[in-house]
Amino acid sequence: HDIGSRRLRDDCIVWLKEKLSDGPVDAGAMEQCANFEGFSISTLTRAKKELGVDSRRKGNHWVWQLQDSQPNPPTKPDNVDNVERLN
Repeated sequence: HDIGSRRLRDDCIVWLKEKLSDGPVDAGAMEQCANFEGFSISTLTRAKKELGVDSRRKGNHWVWQLQDSQPNPPTKPDNVDNVERLN
């Protein structure tokens, strides 16, 4: 691969991570959005693999999510400490 394709893949990784940061997203919608943004399916697939995106069947469709994402992340006790230190 040349430098341009690596840069495109890296851009796609950043874009994909941002889109999935809030939790699972419909795979078909992600493919359409990626196409709209100018990323080919092959670039998206490489970025998805490198980022470690999980594909899961949910009902009658597929969703993608970051491996470390949780639907409802628990509130961490240290968040309270951080707020108290700011005051």
